[in-house]
Amino acid sequence: MEAESDLFLSTNTRHFGPSVVAPVDKDAGGIYVLKQVVNPERTHLVTALSDESIRVYDIERELQPLLNLTQAHEKTINQVVIGENRILSCSNDGLVKLWDPRSGELTGMMKNRNKEVYSVSQSRYIVAGGARSEVAFWDVRNLKEMCRFNETFTDDVTRVIFHPTETSMLLAGSEDQVLCLFDLQQQNEEDAMSSSQDTLVYVVSFQHSAQTNPFLSVTSMAKNSKTHFWCRQSHQFT
Repeated sequence: MEAESDLFLSTNTRHFGPSVVAPVDKDAGGIYVLKQVVNPERTHLVTALSDESIRVYDIERELQPLLNLTQAHEKTINQVVIGENRILSCSNDGLVKLWDPRSGELTGMMKNRNKEVYSVSQSRYIVAGGARSEVAFWDVRNLKEMCRFNETFTDDVTRVIFHPTETSMLLAGSEDQVLCLFDLQQQNEEDAMSSSQDTLVYVVSFQHSAQTNPFLSVTSMAKNSKTHFWCRQSHQFT
């Protein structure tokens, strides 16, 4: 599963983690790393910077980026996701973009009609994007919108993430304090809502839990900076 965090780039060095450091151009000034993610094989690091660029690093080489996608978006990049054959990015410019991780070529683009896209996740051929009180779904094969879930949430959907193995399960969290697990095999939004909890969500992810092995629990970081584990089987936080 991908690892993600927010960091700061100082004028002289860039710290991507405890063992990955890259130099900053002397004339670049201070640049913030808004998001960073490591691919599942832990060989490459993708960063979204405050200058709306995306950079891809080989973790073994560390110093020089393999790709430097300047002006990747026109506004703040809210999330980057890396898979086997593509990088996804979403932004306040209302766009979800698909990139070739080898060449850096823009291979696709999807526009959210309600502007900002705060989070993005992919499962097989489906891309989900969290936006203003709704989740939009696109088919990555033709870049067309499939549907929208706009009845569950009343505020910005700040996080969407597909289950790593059960590819029809989507977890979404919103600023309205609703954390919801959807089963996309169902025909409509109401039937798809498998379970929900009231909690102010900042970060959510699927994590293995020794107590629930081989099942997966949900980690939610709430406003009080504490991490809570939500067991899907019991629908309760621990």
